[in-house]
Amino acid sequence: MPVRKKSSSKAIVLATAAIIVAFSAISRADEVLASRKVRITPTVRAIDRVLQSIVNLSTQTKVVGETYGERNAGDNDFIIGSGTIIDSSGLVVTNSHVVRRAARINVRLADGRKFTARELASDSQNDLALLQIEPPPGKDSLRVIPLAVPGDLMLGETVITVGNPYGLGSTISRGVLSAVGRRVTEDGKVIFSDLLQTDAPIYPGGSGGPLINLAGEMIGVTAAIHREAKGIGFAIPLTRVLNVLAGWMVPERFNNAELGIVPAVKVHGPGSAEIYLAAVVHESPAWRAGLRNGDIIAGFNGKKAENLLDMSRYLCKLKAGSTIELTLKNGHKYHVKLKQLKWTDGKTAARVKLGVGLQKLTKPLAKALGYPFYGGIIVSDILSGNEYIQRGDILARLGDQPILSFADVAKALHGTKPGQRINACLIAIKKGRRISRLIKKETVITIK
Repeated sequence: MPVRKKSSSKAIVLATAAIIVAFSAISRADEVLASRKVRITPTVRAIDRVLQSIVNLSTQTKVVGETYGERNAGDNDFIIGSGTIIDSSGLVVTNSHVVRRAARINVRLADGRKFTARELASDSQNDLALLQIEPPPGKDSLRVIPLAVPGDLMLGETVITVGNPYGLGSTISRGVLSAVGRRVTEDGKVIFSDLLQTDAPIYPGGSGGPLINLAGEMIGVTAAIHREAKGIGFAIPLTRVLNVLAGWMVPERFNNAELGIVPAVKVHGPGSAEIYLAAVVHESPAWRAGLRNGDIIAGFNGKKAENLLDMSRYLCKLKAGSTIELTLKNGHKYHVKLKQLKWTDGKTAARVKLGVGLQKLTKPLAKALGYPFYGGIIVSDILSGNEYIQRGDILARLGDQPILSFADVAKALHGTKPGQRINACLIAIKKGRRISRLIKKETVITIK
């Protein structure tokens, strides 16, 4: 009997200790929760809202000055910048100066998943580029960044830059919106007249990420740090970003389906913006239906036209044979049926309009010429005139169209007229004793 009493007492002591430990743990957990509630500031909430929308961009071949250092697949990645997911299909917006360094673009999502991406369009003048993650992740697996209302800006408001500069995780910085409508000139010419200025630091490799407000909404795309003044950074305003994207996210580029409109947004005041037609292509289905430049769009397919990116997401998914209903501000409705675009053969178009012969850069040909990669289109013949174009050059871009196939060449040259000038970017190989370099060449070609 005495032994049993001793055992029972011991059990009571252990149970009591366990209860005390449990209560202590609960108490500590409550303390942590209470502490976190106090610490969850508007900045923390804003970052939490956008963090999964930011991606890291890297490449295995990078421009050094005006040359590409030779690298092969499997070498260490170069971190080149950040990007922002703008559509659940895997569309990413970034700076054009970020991706023009890349021969192959690698994308790392905030959750660690890795993909490659191809460049759909790039505009060096606006310093914006549009990428497509491939293969597209599951539709519900991507977080699309929320957008502010174009032009809804307040001087002095808190703003946050979010980037993924080194692939190690997201990096944020906070400051204020210190100016809007900043002008940037180059060689005496105004390049931008609408930049946002902030004192929130933009870290190396963070360029191309979003500038957000305290509501967790993107108000711009970070672009650069002022070279001569520490602590001053710039961002491309959302209005410009949306208008550039709208010129790219059209069925002609995505599905070879002709509609013939380029929508845009204009700001009338804080929180007041409207969508209008910046361009209607002559003799296109939209033109024949009666739509014209400057028409103000109130709705499409029964939906209110309030968000230009939403409209662009819809337009780029349209295919030939589908019909869209556009409602103007004056109440008039137009029904436009899209038709299939039959591009002129790219090879023929290049010979006729550019005066060059083209062929595919196959693996054996790339090896023979000394290129460290294959794929894309190279110049095989020079029929007439441009001293900067040589046989063996890779045709990388025409206008804002990246060139990966003959179809891309045809798209870039579609609708061009004799005497018109088009920017071209080429890559050439320069062989040295120990290392071969890839030289980027930019020129202007006059359409013949």
